[in-house]
Amino acid sequence: MNYEIHDKTISAIHQCIQNSDRIALFCHIRPDGDTIGSVLGFGWALQAAGKEVQFISQDDIPSQDRLRFEDYVDTSPFQKTPGLFDCSILLDISDIQRAGDYFSKNETCIPDICIDHHSSNIGIARINWIDSEKAATAVIIAKLIPLLGLSFNKKTASALLSGILTDTQGFTTRNTDSETLQIASEMIQHGADLYEITQSVMMAHSFEAGKYWSFGLAKMQRDGKLLWSVLKSEDKEKSGYPGNDDANLINYLSTTEAIQIALLFVEQSPQSVKISWRGRPGVDVASIAKKFGGGGHVLAAGATINQSFESIFQEVLNETKKAIA
Repeated sequence: MNYEIHDKTISAIHQCIQNSDRIALFCHIRPDGDTIGSVLGFGWALQAAGKEVQFISQDDIPSQDRLRFEDYVDTSPFQKTPGLFDCSILLDISDIQRAGDYFSKNETCIPDICIDHHSSNIGIARINWIDSEKAATAVIIAKLIPLLGLSFNKKTASALLSGILTDTQGFTTRNTDSETLQIASEMIQHGADLYEITQSVMMAHSFEAGKYWSFGLAKMQRDGKLLWSVLKSEDKEKSGYPGNDDANLINYLSTTEAIQIALLFVEQSPQSVKISWRGRPGVDVASIAKKFGGGGHVLAAGATINQSFESIFQEVLNETKKAIA
């Protein structure tokens, strides 16, 4: 896509940022590597330009599958709720519910800017830059930074490279194109260490995550080209895994041979289940997720249903099977 067609959007973003001293950058709920890397990379670039930046994540930052910002700053820059700000920016957030309580529970509070790469995003802010052709939101931010007159340093480049790495699963997803690789190369030129970031972001996992995986792997089931599993609340407790995510198990399940869709249920509470889909070319899992109030990409999507696992399991399974038939 030619970024010149976004001149009006870039101008509007630039004006909003230029007229603001205090900027709040928001991660989506249950933050992943792309939203974290995008918020850190953009935030650090804005700070270098003299802006006061708030890094907002309503949920706890996961211990793995993201940039180890501890290697770059003394304390976590993230806070759960924003203070006063002049400009709010949502990064990698596909719908207002995923922006967290600050926006989802206050209909009169509309975000100023949303920058995202999810095809299901209909435009949830006053100014929207949505480009579903990009492999990660971090790719868009890497393109945007110089267009806004901002600059890169090692911290900024490392954060953005980590976002690209996680969302492309190490440059292996279908939408990883030559531009993605070119931008990754530029981040390396700005000081990002591809080897170190790959090892810490993509390869490392905790002992507790390994135990958590064991419960999901033991419950794998297959029906033709559909593979599914479930992680229950007691699995998390028994393993000692601290996060609310699946410890990246869904991406491992999706590599199973001869399947079309991998499906993972993660029980968040007795009345809440997070569902993740991963598909192979030829299916559209975002359309399945949309039926359950979720969204995402054609080959990677998710939804959260506020019902018990037992009450929604069969319906989700049946709808997913229809996508393969």
